[in-house]
Amino acid sequence: MECSHGGRLVENALHVTSRSVWLIQALSVDDALGSTLMVKASVIEVVALCCALVAAMVATHTRSERRKRQKFALQQPLVSTRSELELVKDIVYINNSTEPGASFRLGHSSHLVNEEGNQILVVGVCGGSGSGKTTLSRAIMTEFGADRVSYLSHDYYYKDLAHLTMEQRSNHNFDHPDSLETDLMVKHLKQLRAGKTVDVPIYNFSTHSRCQNTTPMKPNSVILVEGILIFADQALADLMDIKIFVETAADIRLVRRMHRDMEERGRTAESVMNQYMKTVRPMHMMFVEQSKRVADVIIPHGVNSVALDMIISKLHSFTAGHSATGSSRSGSERSDSIDVEKEAASA
Repeated sequence: MECSHGGRLVENALHVTSRSVWLIQALSVDDALGSTLMVKASVIEVVALCCALVAAMVATHTRSERRKRQKFALQQPLVSTRSELELVKDIVYINNSTEPGASFRLGHSSHLVNEEGNQILVVGVCGGSGSGKTTLSRAIMTEFGADRVSYLSHDYYYKDLAHLTMEQRSNHNFDHPDSLETDLMVKHLKQLRAGKTVDVPIYNFSTHSRCQNTTPMKPNSVILVEGILIFADQALADLMDIKIFVETAADIRLVRRMHRDMEERGRTAESVMNQYMKTVRPMHMMFVEQSKRVADVIIPHGVNSVALDMIISKLHSFTAGHSATGSSRSGSERSDSIDVEKEAASA
């Protein structure tokens, strides 16, 4: 409101200035009078511009004070007339539920125990390029530690394009499901769930080709699967116990993608923009956005600290609970739930 009010003050001041100058010019009947009136017009213009500047400064100061109050409020205990159920809508919501905050069940309960009887939880993190998937994944890995989390990125499974020319590789559509060897990833994820070590491929994004060597990966209690298209493949999505979708505005995702590709993958700004308009954006609308419907949890405004704390807290309680009771529970009927409504109340 303050911003729009300041904008109207600036607009009105400039409008008065232009009308005053026009009127003075119209009344000029001779050079002497015209010169005098034009001097007055200049004075009026300066005064109007000063008023506009003051209005803009007032609006800026008001916004700054409002931000300070909001920042201070975030540091205070939460006191609100809104229910926790209403508050949680702005942070995270449960997909395919009758109402936000409802519990959801972990599907495919047989996934939670491998052949050795150890507890394994498969968590999928999906979202558009630059949405914050990696930020969420890193936070989970940092919290649980490398000895408890196996990280499996869909990017590792891009098909080898070494047989193509560099121009053909650069023009390849990397945002279509056919560009990835998802069948191999499904095979590896099944083996990890069974407690077996797999050899994960290594992809060179600068040359768009696979390296000859691979990286051995052993299964841990949490298997974290990440990628923009991991929910688009039904066979892959079915292997996940929890599916999280990170939703972020398109302009923010584009800026993050440009920074990543230029800094980490040696790309030029022009090539990144061309790829975005040609394949990234249309494929996002066709596949990534459509696959959101299979997610269990959707973070609607990108990764935020409250949503992150909620997710990590429930993962902790789930893994701790299964570590304590896994040996006495039947794997054939095992299921658990994540109750976001209760978590929001304690956040």
